[in-house]
Amino acid sequence: MVEVFCKIALNNYAHTTLDFIIKENNINKIRLLKIDIEGYELFALQGAQNTLEITDIVFFESWEKHYLNYGYSTKDVIKLLNTKGFEVYKFDSDYNLIKIDENYSSKVCENLIAFKNPKDIYAIYEKN
Repeated sequence: MVEVFCKIALNNYAHTTLDFIIKENNINKIRLLKIDIEGYELFALQGAQNTLEITDIVFFESWEKHYLNYGYSTKDVIKLLNTKGFEVYKFDSDYNLIKIDENYSSKVCENLIAFKNPKDIYAIYEKN
């Protein structure tokens, strides 16, 4: 289902918002939203204000180098997610989750994960 949806989104929805796609497809709950669009993450999230309201977890690639190409920083992404009720975490070298604050900067290309509900963090580890 996810793969099919992604293909539909890529082929039919160029230059639109996640909010539009989600509404048009009558999706009312998203457990995990993964975003990896080479530095355009902030703009995608800005076009997903309603989508974030129904999303539990956001998994995204983060790298200051990519963000600076578009005139923003990691801080801007984290701030937007925080205003939507998410707490943002990074993985350490042992794959433990470390909470990061709004002043964090992704000096290397890395994956960050944002949760609305702290219980979702434990669910990840319980399944492994």
